[in-house]
Amino acid sequence: MALDRKAMYAQVAEGIINLMEQGVAPWSRPWLIRGNADPWAPRNGFYDRPYNGFNSLYLGAVMQANGWSDPRFFTYNNAKKLGAQVVKGSESTLVVYNKRVTKKDDDSDGVSSFYVMKYYRVFNAAQVDGLDEYEPVVDGVEPYWHGDESFPEAERVVNAYSDDQRVFVDYGGDRAFYSPVSDRIGMPYEDQFVSLGAFYHTLFHEVVHSTGHESRQDRLVKGGFGSGEYAKEELVAEFGAAFLAMNCGVPLRDNEAASYLAGWAAKCKDDPGLLVTAVNAAQRACDFVLESANIVEVV
Repeated sequence: MALDRKAMYAQVAEGIINLMEQGVAPWSRPWLIRGNADPWAPRNGFYDRPYNGFNSLYLGAVMQANGWSDPRFFTYNNAKKLGAQVVKGSESTLVVYNKRVTKKDDDSDGVSSFYVMKYYRVFNAAQVDGLDEYEPVVDGVEPYWHGDESFPEAERVVNAYSDDQRVFVDYGGDRAFYSPVSDRIGMPYEDQFVSLGAFYHTLFHEVVHSTGHESRQDRLVKGGFGSGEYAKEELVAEFGAAFLAMNCGVPLRDNEAASYLAGWAAKCKDDPGLLVTAVNAAQRACDFVLESANIVEVV
């Protein structure tokens, strides 16, 4: 039986929301945010392509919850084409995607196009008999972060993005913020943070907000604190900051305040589509920053 959009969103968001209710920030989990170059990233096993955006995050959570170490996922038919068989009674996992639909307007003879959210069902390799053992290609894969408090790649990305997009950072004071009116970022000085990693995570959060300016991705919508629009943009900024941190070798914060996470979890439960669309928007924001900085994205 096909799922309607609301049911589909609710099902795929459930695992991430559960983590948030337990006090775990899903954007801070390295096993949930994998680079495309990482051979252990959740991937389409038939085409050997890594998933990205929400699917990467969601399938990573499913792997963690089930204790699966093999990152490959297959549709029932693709497993069969490989001469393998899904174990009887195995529960499938949803993968979501946007399909472009073109529609002809009979009145004007014009054509309009729009995207419709679709899904298909996959099974992890641990649920499939008869597959070859997974052999990851690890040549050239760089570690995500280093053991010292020096992050030259993060500094380079921020400076290159700032120069390219003319988004300037004003240092001083005790607040971190992005102002769409002046198109500027405000940040405390580095030595006001508990660590250099915390400094860059906060700066990346504001950088992601700046990608939503009308001259860039035109994502920012006016909405007061606590509104649905505010909640989505804050999630976009948190996930986007995590994606940028992983690309730049900055360690991620392992947890957040339980009340803070519970608040986001409640909003996502009320509107599961919020989580899915926020993660995908964060992916696009991360790509925009790295492309502006003339860096090939890996998340």
